[in-house]
Amino acid sequence: MIDRKLFLSDLQERVKNLGNDLREQAQSVEEVCLRLRGEYDQAFKVLDVPKERFVSYSGASRDGDPSLLAGRAGWDHREQAQALATLIVAREQEDGWTDDRLLPLVAGLREILPWVRHWHGEFDAAWGASPADTYEGFLAETTNRLHLTDEALTSWCPVKDTRGRKAKV
Repeated sequence: MIDRKLFLSDLQERVKNLGNDLREQAQSVEEVCLRLRGEYDQAFKVLDVPKERFVSYSGASRDGDPSLLAGRAGWDHREQAQALATLIVAREQEDGWTDDRLLPLVAGLREILPWVRHWHGEFDAAWGASPADTYEGFLAETTNRLHLTDEALTSWCPVKDTRGRKAKV
């Protein structure tokens, strides 16, 4: 594990020294900034911390489990669709969820399908078909089985959290 304080102090020293060296060599301030940015980016690749770390699926955890279900933010749209399809099947078959509880998951799948079509619309030999066609077929079969309309999927939105105190009357 990296000692963060030691790493940051070392990085600051390296950037300071690099800045002094570059000032002597660089033609312009912009060139110094670009070189410093490259040094900074390379140093922080060690930490590999993306800006957005997780995708959350609130309300998708098993019954009795109050924790938030989260997926990796680095998933592409096909992987997100796979995660949602797997959750839909698991919650319906293993946990006995009804259509009203599955609606947020199915709506989430419907929401990312245009992106799956855009990025994964071509035939994929590993799949033996187009991933977009596969997930669209799964969505059509699921919405028919659960008697969900396209309007219900597009109009669904999460319930707002009530935070803070109630307003005084």
